[in-house]
Amino acid sequence: MILVAVAAGAWFVTRPSADGGGLLTLYGNVEIRDARLAFGEQELVAAVEVEEGATVHAGEVLARLRGERLGAELEGAVARRSAAEQVLARLMGGIREQEIAQVRA
Repeated sequence: MILVAVAAGAWFVTRPSADGGGLLTLYGNVEIRDARLAFGEQELVAAVEVEEGATVHAGEVLARLRGERLGAELEGAVARRSAAEQVLARLMGGIREQEIAQVRA
């Protein structure tokens, strides 16, 4: 059985083609079943922007994430920045006379 399969394969590879060019032409569809989307954070997908089978280009938005958690993180970061700016302004302003008096007391 194996000998028949090897002989058939050898005949198929070495036989002359009908067009004489020696090229093998195959027709069909290429199916890609595995798509991996990489996001910087873990979040739920809110909307998919492209349809299955659509042609996409580099940099094109494929999906949008829900932003509640990321929005809350952004608000916290803005608040921390504001507090740090106030501390910096205080340090840049120097020591007040009341603070010097309090330390001496």
